[in-house]
Amino acid sequence: MSKSKDLWKFEADGEPFAKLCVDLTVYWKGSMFDRSDGIADFYEHAMAELRPHLRFYETETMKGARPVKADVFDMLPTWLSAKAKRRDIYLLQLEGGSRPNEPAAYSFTFKANSEKSSPGGALRLSVPPAVVEREPSWFVGLAERLIRNLNYDSGHGGYSLNWDPRGDFTTEANEAMLSIRNRYLGVDLPHLTATVIAVKNAAEPGLRCANWLTLLGRTLLERAGGEDQVRASLPAGCDVIAVTHGVMIRAGEAPSLGDAHREADLSLYRAVGQLVTPLRLDNHPEFIEDPSDPEGEPTRDWLARFDE
Repeated sequence: MSKSKDLWKFEADGEPFAKLCVDLTVYWKGSMFDRSDGIADFYEHAMAELRPHLRFYETETMKGARPVKADVFDMLPTWLSAKAKRRDIYLLQLEGGSRPNEPAAYSFTFKANSEKSSPGGALRLSVPPAVVEREPSWFVGLAERLIRNLNYDSGHGGYSLNWDPRGDFTTEANEAMLSIRNRYLGVDLPHLTATVIAVKNAAEPGLRCANWLTLLGRTLLERAGGEDQVRASLPAGCDVIAVTHGVMIRAGEAPSLGDAHREADLSLYRAVGQLVTPLRLDNHPEFIEDPSDPEGEPTRDWLARFDE
């Protein structure tokens, strides 16, 4: 990771609007209630690691974050219970910042759309980069525990940016993402709402993009030719880890920022990217705005950065 602290300090008017982190995000197409046990298991393992660090929470019915109370951690298990009244939209956002609505390195998000016409959802966990840089295998082991019982379709993990698309500094966040996009190819630029829309509206399961960790559920693994074919298609340095509902591909021992100015070696990322190009979602909404190219498709181009 770069030693320049200012490089990763995202503030506007003294207010933090983004945070560099390492995350794991998984997606599914279908009902959250059809995989409630797996979601509950993911959540249990996530809270075992994150709960002491989480300070604020927000749900889809709130207009801002509030301090966490003990009963907040019972929300998601309650939503998943058979007796709970069901609704169309679910959101639980937990952050570890020092003040409300501050993006933090420690965070957890559950987002699901349970409309009968096209349900889908996602789970995301993030931790500070230093934690993973000290022991990358710890995060890989955590990822395995998180998804061990979850029937997911796809996912990814690695360096990422935590920011709030609903916040007051979306313009500043977009400017930061434009700078990152052109230089740090290993840093994911997330927009969970946009990706969940793409996932639930797709005709079949698809992948957002490759990263240090790339997760293929059963359907995508079958489309890629199966576990043996995936292993044979990737170079030495890429580990293919079998999990209950698919595989997790690890592109190198540790995540990379992918600094193009320093000619970072992203050959393993590109090898995975080329393997999964036919599996990527082709309907992802645009969320990166590039004023220099108003007619372009910056989000689509960025998601395809490892295709070749």
